[in-house]
Amino acid sequence: MIAEEVRAAEKATPTAHAHEAIELACRTGRGVGIVSNNSEAAVSRYLDMHDLTRYVAVLSCRIYGHPELMKPSPEPILKAVSALGSKPSSCLFIGDAVTDMEAGIRAGTATIGYAKHPDRIPGLEGAGAGYVVDSLRHVLDALDSGGALR
Repeated sequence: MIAEEVRAAEKATPTAHAHEAIELACRTGRGVGIVSNNSEAAVSRYLDMHDLTRYVAVLSCRIYGHPELMKPSPEPILKAVSALGSKPSSCLFIGDAVTDMEAGIRAGTATIGYAKHPDRIPGLEGAGAGYVVDSLRHVLDALDSGGALR
């Protein structure tokens, strides 16, 4: 399964504005962590291929043999928050799935739901996302201005 995830990572189409948001968050002094239900090997391969590894301080990925620790469990988020030396209330978790929002809320972070498609908006809102955006450009703009989402 891990080998297939790595192959998928090698073919993955980058989400518009995600790379720029990661870079800008890091450059403006915000710790960046990635929390994923995918394997660390797959996430690392993607980051390496796109020259993003240097911007990501923490990876909190699926632990082999422990599916109970995958999102919607808050554990991978809490692990990332701790590794960043932060507290949940000062962190923002961005995800594209209902289980992401559930995990973020359970962990005590602010949440942004990224709706890749309009049909995902109701689910993300229903799961309690603090904001729902249809483009990570909104996140990039907020980081760039140091202000709130527009």
